[in-house]
Order: sequence, then C-alpha cells, then structure tokens
Amino acid sequence: VVLAMGALQRADIRALSGKVDQINDQRGGRIDQVNMRVDRVNERFDLLTDQMNERFDQLYQLLLP
Repeated sequence: VVLAMGALQRADIRALSGKVDQINDQRGGRIDQVNMRVDRVNERFDLLTDQMNERFDQLYQLLLP
C-alpha cells in the first residue's frame, strides 16, 4: 500500500509538473505577444516623434528672419 501511494504521488507530481510547464509556456507566449505589441507601439512613437521634430524644424526655418 505504501509503495502504491508513493507511485501515485510521483505520478501526481509528474502531472502537476507537466501542467506547470504548460502554464509557463502559455504565459511565455503571452509575454512575447505583449512585447511585440510594445515594440510596434515604440516604433510608431519614434516615427511620430521624428515627424514632429521635422515639422518643428520647418516651422523654425519659416520664423527665421
């Protein structure tokens, strides 16, 4: 009976370990997706910042005597 309980516990531990690995993989995938979205937002922000700076430069040139 004790051996059967030990085998059952090991099987439970393996099953739980597999579930933990699965959850970690899913979480890692979600984190990767969020990071890719953040990268796209940052690229867009950089582009808009560059465009804004160009327009300020143009305005400054117009205001020069």
